[in-house]
Amino acid sequence: MSKRLPIRVNVGSLWIGRHLLAVGIVVVALIGTAAIFVFARPQYQAEHHAAIKIPAKQPAADAAGVAGWKWPDGVPGWVPGYTVGGFNVSMVQPIETQPAALAAAHTGLDASQVRVVDAEHVLPGEGPLAILAAPVYESTPTTACLAVALPASDAVRWRCPGVSRPNPDYASSRVLLGVVTHPWPGQGLMFALVGVARGDVSRVTLYVPGHPNQPGNRTLYQRGTTWGQFESNLILGSTDETPELRIYGDHGLVQTIRLPLSADEQRVVG
Repeated sequence: MSKRLPIRVNVGSLWIGRHLLAVGIVVVALIGTAAIFVFARPQYQAEHHAAIKIPAKQPAADAAGVAGWKWPDGVPGWVPGYTVGGFNVSMVQPIETQPAALAAAHTGLDASQVRVVDAEHVLPGEGPLAILAAPVYESTPTTACLAVALPASDAVRWRCPGVSRPNPDYASSRVLLGVVTHPWPGQGLMFALVGVARGDVSRVTLYVPGHPNQPGNRTLYQRGTTWGQFESNLILGSTDETPELRIYGDHGLVQTIRLPLSADEQRVVG
């Protein structure tokens, strides 16, 4: 299996290479002639090689429905721009979350408490692809709501579990995803996703059927010491290669989400 460089997360540690790119996408593996590329997301430059200990986090409660979208600490995610050992682990600058904060205020959420569950910069010159969280304003106990920020749009739609207005309820969804595709010159189609899993999800894998050199049923998430976030970046040979997200519970496979692709799109799934 190909390694994703230069960032590697291993048992709570984030290993940071010295020569990280500030913009762009680094292609790190080519599997076969018309194969899948696995590439590292762009990162902020680190001046020194270092091992940074990332604090352990907790996933949402091991339950279905609304209860499965409640986190022990209230609201999951990093403060925008939050650093550990000088490295921005939130993967965004605070100004990049301002559209989401404004939308949160308009939705009755506490805009000052917007957090970044997962984020990556997919294409230079565009905003982040991100899963964001924020609490309902002055709620006790805390109700965390989620939003997906898409790179080409400042329009952020906040959604709260168990509440169907103004935006769709996701309480019955096992995962919430942001998906981006974009033509990749000379190679095919760039495919990127970020996601977060409900608390009763034990594992999430990605499979690309029909490709002779695809990387197998690759694990994106294993329930443990994170908030439940996961991500993937691939370059596919064509739109005929339809990725499948496989969702597992404690007793095995419970759902398969097919992600049909078009040449250039950004969408929310879940």
